[in-house]
Amino acid sequence: MADCVFCMIRDGKIPSAKVYDDQRTLAFMDINPLSRGHCLVVPKAHAATLYEAETEDLKAAIATAKKVAGAIRKALNPDGLNLLSPCHTFTCTSSRGGRTTGRGSTGRKSQGTGKRSWAPRTVSAPCSDSHGRGKSRKARVMSERKIRLVVAKPGLDGHDRGAKIVARALRDAGFEVIYTGLHQTPEQIVATAIQEDADAVGLSVLSGAHNYLFKRVLELLREKGAEDIAVFGGGIIPAEDITALKAMGVKELFTPGATTQDIIRFVRDNIRATV
Repeated sequence: MADCVFCMIRDGKIPSAKVYDDQRTLAFMDINPLSRGHCLVVPKAHAATLYEAETEDLKAAIATAKKVAGAIRKALNPDGLNLLSPCHTFTCTSSRGGRTTGRGSTGRKSQGTGKRSWAPRTVSAPCSDSHGRGKSRKARVMSERKIRLVVAKPGLDGHDRGAKIVARALRDAGFEVIYTGLHQTPEQIVATAIQEDADAVGLSVLSGAHNYLFKRVLELLREKGAEDIAVFGGGIIPAEDITALKAMGVKELFTPGATTQDIIRFVRDNIRATV
């Protein structure tokens, strides 16, 4: 198609840094890389969505994604590679660099040196704007995705019953919730929030280390260019520390006695899904 970005890249009408080219597929470096090694893999035959693509083209694209992922692993030595299939996109990601995306994915930019990860959305012309982050965007967002939350238990605190109750309540209220499990470092929590394209992180801290843990998560989000991810939380936190943490950038803190409805209401009133 004449207005398809990927077709124009395929035909050489838009310059690109190609890393792989065969009869059915093309792989090239992303124009706005999320991290080192960020590549895109596309079928050469035009298809607006996964549903319209030919089976043989999809097979070829997955095979190419595997080859590119192998090259990324050899060059960058990432922790691992995951092959995902959200909606009508397919993505091969590396936790320390390298992302290969298929058609239909769109991205969220953040300020700073880094870029936020993609977020699937419904658009009026998916193929013409599949790249999603460039100035040539033409498709209009048709529907806003759900608010996406990461609920995390940082540090050595081993009591997660309350965090699980909150996570379940938020899920039942209609939000998308990712629970990290126990004994997460701030680095792991921030990596999860960025990888999952979260709109907010909720920390449950009962260990007394709240001042350090909240501060460190906020610092890491700024370092990664993801300070638009809101941070809230709860636990055993003295009133004077609550004042200091809010001044630091924590959006809200819930202490014993707060209800799940209080937390749900806060999220609905203060957190917005970025599209």
